[in-house]
Amino acid sequence: MKIEIFYLEGDELPAQHIAGLLREFLYPNLSPVMRGISRGSYQPDLHEIGRRYIRLLQASIPPETGIRLSSNVFGFFGYRMYVEVYRPFGYPIAFQSQDMDSFFPAVAVRERMVLVPAELGRAWHRRSGSTIPFYPLQMGGALEVEFQDDEDLRASVREVSRGIKADLLQEVRAYTSFRAQEDIDLVRMAEDQNVDLGFLRQVLETAGEQLAFYGQLNAELEPKSLPLGRWTKVELTLENKSSSDLTRLELHLEGPVAVRPTEIRVDLPPGATQAIPLSLKPEDTGEFPLEVRLTLPEDRALARWLPVHHFWLLSE
Repeated sequence: MKIEIFYLEGDELPAQHIAGLLREFLYPNLSPVMRGISRGSYQPDLHEIGRRYIRLLQASIPPETGIRLSSNVFGFFGYRMYVEVYRPFGYPIAFQSQDMDSFFPAVAVRERMVLVPAELGRAWHRRSGSTIPFYPLQMGGALEVEFQDDEDLRASVREVSRGIKADLLQEVRAYTSFRAQEDIDLVRMAEDQNVDLGFLRQVLETAGEQLAFYGQLNAELEPKSLPLGRWTKVELTLENKSSSDLTRLELHLEGPVAVRPTEIRVDLPPGATQAIPLSLKPEDTGEFPLEVRLTLPEDRALARWLPVHHFWLLSE
């Protein structure tokens, strides 16, 4: 998962503190990319870092505002970055090297600028008479934060972390809604979403634990004694004791048996009980467990963290 912390030369300790808060609230194993900005010393990649910063900041502002940002480097008597703001009405605004404290530090996560200094908003207002028209945070915008106020900084990092996890969960649900349960591979999913596998697991496990209604689903299976190698009709009874209306609830059975039908979906209104006829054919003799998992289509990726119903069957 790509995380970038932009900071001015000499502010390494505050930048490391921000990294520590991201590890605390977002994911412990983060390795942020630290992008230092020169205050005057030679820095050959300053122009590239400045353009990267501006692209991320620009993406946080709705294009219909007509505001366009650019950055450049002043190379006389040291390397210094400056920023220009072009507006549809009015003269361009230039923020010189001495104004850069208003732009940094800043934090980008997964190609989104998420934290910028509150001082940037104040400097913008002083120069333009208006506020920065950022998107709301939940729509891809940036949050303005008082980086020197640790309480405000912690609250802001916590809020951003919650939003990033919620966004990833929403993306995963969309990703898995068109894939069969057996085709869901967390390693490939993490690669496709460009996040650490450990972070993906953490988000999915937490989401699974928070879906309390799955723990209020009861299941019973009869009969539990089956002849070897023969199809036998059984009845799986489901009861929804929750207040949730469950539509297209999917049943997944795992064990040394063949199952028909192979795809089973039911609707379970709150308080409802439904008996589902199935046919099972044991593959070996003895006693063995049959696992029954119940998931909604949007929760397929959470299946391994949801309750499992176990039934011991006898085949002879």
